[in-house]
Amino acid sequence: MRGDRGQQRRELEARLERADAHPDPGTRTQAALNAIHEFVDQAETSQLLFARILLQERTAQAATVAPDSAVRLLARLGGWFDLDPELAHAVLGEWLRAPDAAAFAGTWDALSELLAEQPALGEWLVTTIRVRDASVSAEFLRLATRYLTEFVDQRFRQYELTSAPVWQLLYALGPGGRGDWFLLFGDRAAERGELAEATRRYELAERFGGGTAAIDRLQRIHDFSAYHLLLQGITAGDKLRGPGAPTAYRQLMLGAAAVMNGRPGTGPLAAAVRGGERLRPAARFLAALGRLREGERGRARGELRELLTDAADPGLTANIQLVLGALDDDGPLIAAGARALLARYREHWPAHCLVDIATVLTAVSRNDAELLPGLIGSAGSDGGGQLDALRISTVRTYLAKAARAAVFSQFDETTDALNQARELLVGADGAEADELRATATHIADTVARLQRTTGPERPLDRLAFADLRQDGTIQPWTRHALELWLENDRRQAASAADPDSRSLHHLAVAQHARAYQLEIDGDNAAFEHWRRAIDCWARLHADDPYWERMRTHLSSVMPDTTADEVDYAVEQTRAELPAQVLEPHVTLVQRLRRDQLPRARAHLDLIRAAPFAPADIARARGRLAREAGGQIRRLTREGQLDRALEEVQAWIEIDSTNIPLAEQALDVGIETVETENRRHDKGWAEQALPTLERIAALVEPMCEELGLTAKQLSTGHKPTADEPDRVAFAAKLARHEFWFGACLLVSTDHRLRNNPLEDRSGFRRSAGHLNTALMLGLPSIAPYDQGRQLLVAASRWERYMQGPALGFL
Repeated sequence: MRGDRGQQRRELEARLERADAHPDPGTRTQAALNAIHEFVDQAETSQLLFARILLQERTAQAATVAPDSAVRLLARLGGWFDLDPELAHAVLGEWLRAPDAAAFAGTWDALSELLAEQPALGEWLVTTIRVRDASVSAEFLRLATRYLTEFVDQRFRQYELTSAPVWQLLYALGPGGRGDWFLLFGDRAAERGELAEATRRYELAERFGGGTAAIDRLQRIHDFSAYHLLLQGITAGDKLRGPGAPTAYRQLMLGAAAVMNGRPGTGPLAAAVRGGERLRPAARFLAALGRLREGERGRARGELRELLTDAADPGLTANIQLVLGALDDDGPLIAAGARALLARYREHWPAHCLVDIATVLTAVSRNDAELLPGLIGSAGSDGGGQLDALRISTVRTYLAKAARAAVFSQFDETTDALNQARELLVGADGAEADELRATATHIADTVARLQRTTGPERPLDRLAFADLRQDGTIQPWTRHALELWLENDRRQAASAADPDSRSLHHLAVAQHARAYQLEIDGDNAAFEHWRRAIDCWARLHADDPYWERMRTHLSSVMPDTTADEVDYAVEQTRAELPAQVLEPHVTLVQRLRRDQLPRARAHLDLIRAAPFAPADIARARGRLAREAGGQIRRLTREGQLDRALEEVQAWIEIDSTNIPLAEQALDVGIETVETENRRHDKGWAEQALPTLERIAALVEPMCEELGLTAKQLSTGHKPTADEPDRVAFAAKLARHEFWFGACLLVSTDHRLRNNPLEDRSGFRRSAGHLNTALMLGLPSIAPYDQGRQLLVAASRWERYMQGPALGFL
């Protein structure tokens, strides 16, 4: 249909007349809307402009019957021409009066584009809603608030900092500020469990005037986050603390984390106690548990009994009873705590029980058997079956404990677990119960046989060695063997009995092998295994019974060797162990320092932190210094002083507290200036001075560390024979300071002779270095025996710019 404008208009009017002939208002309105939509689809721009008044008038008429459809048509017409304000207001007014809930989303999507293109219409709509004009229905307010809130919530990142029309409508709907809306959107995110997004929105609310409400919500959400992190086993303080100063509740979480990790939680728990009555009982309870972890059983027991009379929360009271009952082996008290916990939490009681479930069930079975069905949910018709299942499950737990304790040769623990399992099996019938009784007997027989065995290897080691044998070869380590030896080490650390270091030796070897493998792969996890291996070797080195067993073993397998020879071999092996353990790290530092400096430093840190005697650590670091010294001296002899200095600097960057390495730097400087001086070149001082200045900067941290700066020497003690490293460094530093002062003196003198107006501050600096050299102690050989004479000359020349010639120079 591409006729002239009049023809297009007449055809539209004819279709509208046919639509008006329908008796039903809804059908009539829909037919008119369809006619207009088809006209817009087919007409050209000029034809639309020609018919714009008619189109808007008929749209306004349709709005009285179908306001949502009329608004969507109006938005379409607004894309072709400017709308008549009065007619547009009429259409929107009908929509405000009677919106269609099912069509609201589509209507808003169409209208939002129109409002962006025609701001004046948006301002009218916002004003009408804000003043709550009579045309604005409660239904519209409800639909608009719900939909627009959901709309922005789902697209929050897109709209948060924009000036889109939707914000003006939200302000009109209320509340009237961006900060208040950010609070509302933060609450919605928090309700969904999106804590990070909620935190971000609350922070925006605070920036946009949310005030104390935003701050309070942020604190609560950080508290909530800390609680959930702790439930997940995350105990790192930086994670639980949250931003800013932690609230009393987060202090409670930090204290709980410290207790869980076996660390003192005194500070955070004290802060939680000060936070108010609500948190005080829980904080006191955690403090008592912390004392238990530290071994202060008597004090913890007293605090728990005192708290038992004060605590008001039934769940807390029940757990205090359980812990006290477990401490005192008081079965009736454990049963009372279990009963209270069941009353408080019903079927969820195990999740809130701080004492091992098997311990609770065993105590209940002995002291309050009628409570057992209740602990598993009910005492109904199937209570008997549930009780049997509970007993069987608990017995399996105890038998597993007994078997594992036997593997680790902890036979007393095995016996206790077997006795508890047998007590629970009393009265239990059926094939499963009979099978478990047979298992208990088998474990007891095995333990008796193991106790009669006199072989050197325990069951644990036999299992681990069996796992090392794979495909006909013996592996240096396997994950299962390493886990066995690690668990044994943990058990021995927690046991009051004397440790057996045989398995510790196996653990050291396995950790070392694992570290080597990871090192070859370039994996940073190697360093943790290196550290553990070094710790194991150090503990073996200090373990006298281990070396005594070695003497006994060597004497038995080498009967022709004298006792003195065996003693000498064992003592030599023991004395060399630290060097052998640290040797790989010395080698790796040398190999990695050029292209993998961070790994080289990490290996050096392992050497420095190794739990060996200071002399052993110094010996390993001394080897590094000797290796570095050979290379540095070669470069110095070849006249490659810049490269020698670069080598020194590279080594000092790796090991900044290594005294022999710092001495190497001083050697380069002394060698440089003595070589230049021997040439009798007039410019020898100027040529040597840059090298000396560079070396002074390199060794300055070491001078401060050893107390050998000019200021420290003037107020502190000078090196003595009891400090050999300090004495050796001071001797070389004195010679370096002498030459530094002499070079400054000569070079300043030469410049002043050529130009009397030159800076003479070099005389003052020269005097400072020469004075330091004298305080450190110069040798009495030439030219160092003239240090005092030079100091006098430098001081005099600073005042008078004149003095005697320096013949020796």
